[in-house]
Amino acid sequence: MKFIVVASESPYTESLKLITQKNILGTPQWIIIRFEEPQAVSKFSFQFQGGFVAKTLLIHVETEDGKQILEEAFYPEDINSIQTFILNRPIKNKEAAKIKFLFPSSTDFFGRIILYELEIFE
Repeated sequence: MKFIVVASESPYTESLKLITQKNILGTPQWIIIRFEEPQAVSKFSFQFQGGFVAKTLLIHVETEDGKQILEEAFYPEDINSIQTFILNRPIKNKEAAKIKFLFPSSTDFFGRIILYELEIFE
């Protein structure tokens, strides 16, 4: 699945095979991804650094014309392992053109979030 990182709250966003390291103070933080072609999305995974994890993770998915078709909240564990999150309402048709991951709070006292890997699955 090919996509482009459109915006991130961090100046340290690297290219994504999916490797993004965000380490910046304060919340909220976010990552916006725009797909080269609309996609079906059923789940996604994140690998955080323990101690610098989002307490809550919100996903917003939009179509090419900007219509929001999904908004869900997830609650990652404060661990280093890759965590996979399955959408309650998977997007089965290839409608997902843009995904915004929003991190409103962090396990870190200063609000830092360190994200090593992000993967999106059809």
